Amino acid sequence: MVLDDYERDGAAAKTGIPKKDFGDDLTRYYADATAMSRIHGGGGIEAPIGCGKAAGKTVVDGAIIGAPASSAGAVTIPVTLYTGTTPVATALVTADPAGRLTGVTCQPPAAPNLPGADVLAGFYGSVAASATDPEADDKTKALKDEYLAPAFAKFTRPDVDADQALCAEDAMTYWHAVYAPGATTTGAQWYFNSGGTNQVNMSVAVDAAASRVAWVYCFGQLVPPLTPGGAYSDSQVQSFVGDLFNDYAYLLALKPFGADASGMKAYFASDAAYQAAVTGTGAQPLECSATPAVSIGADTATITGDTAVVELTSSPSGHPVTSGALGHMKVTVDLATMRFTSAVCE
Repeated sequence: MVLDDYERDGAAAKTGIPKKDFGDDLTRYYADATAMSRIHGGGGIEAPIGCGKAAGKTVVDGAIIGAPASSAGAVTIPVTLYTGTTPVATALVTADPAGRLTGVTCQPPAAPNLPGADVLAGFYGSVAASATDPEADDKTKALKDEYLAPAFAKFTRPDVDADQALCAEDAMTYWHAVYAPGATTTGAQWYFNSGGTNQVNMSVAVDAAASRVAWVYCFGQLVPPLTPGGAYSDSQVQSFVGDLFNDYAYLLALKPFGADASGMKAYFASDAAYQAAVTGTGAQPLECSATPAVSIGADTATITGDTAVVELTSSPSGHPVTSGALGHMKVTVDLATMRFTSAVCE
């Protein structure tokens, strides 16, 4: 979050587009006001977290945030700053046991020893560096040919109104990637933030052996569950279940490229309930469809006591009202635990 605010401030200066005000309360990320001043300063490239390294540019183009290391109760997070594809500084950010930031130390640049880091810097670093270039579109196309896995390069998701590899409708002016070890069998998976006038949290998997981007998930991750036992309206439950299954449909579509959709298991009351739902909902698990759904929408939700029943429709496009249905599913939710006890086709 802190790096995002810093980069967004710099990206605004770089492109001339005013910084978006997201109402961020940055103070909660710092141990105290002194730490905030020491790390964040006034924002922009001259802020301590930027290490003053812009190589003649207004801002750096991106950053890779490595895995935290803990010692004697303190946590250190390595942040490699880039201009284009070149590391220009390493910022070692420290935090207390509660995760609040306490300080930053700038060190000479060093490429992070993380699987896929060179691919991310090569592809996204180059895209961000050429964002304002008149030939940016042609350069991006050439970069896709070089860095995207050939199979994924042909992938399209009609319900996502954005570039499938950049997850953005406008120019990518900066990026930062957070390493997530062990998150995919494909290689390295990264939780990603790309910057422009719109920002997107996305998940990028890298096939380090092939030096290619294996797949990109523009939704980033499945929506988090609602807090158990809350007093939710039927529309709130309907929206949550609909958003979750719609996110799942996108992730399932990436399975041929190595994505893992089994994270849906955590939303079920038990492994048995999950297995029964997966095996009993058609050729496309949890979609009640013989062919992959492009969208899944929740039509109705009915709450009786601590139980909600949500009816969903799987559709072949992002516009289910006009495109018809592939199948219908009924999901039963235990509101006390906010877990699904069953999912069956209707």
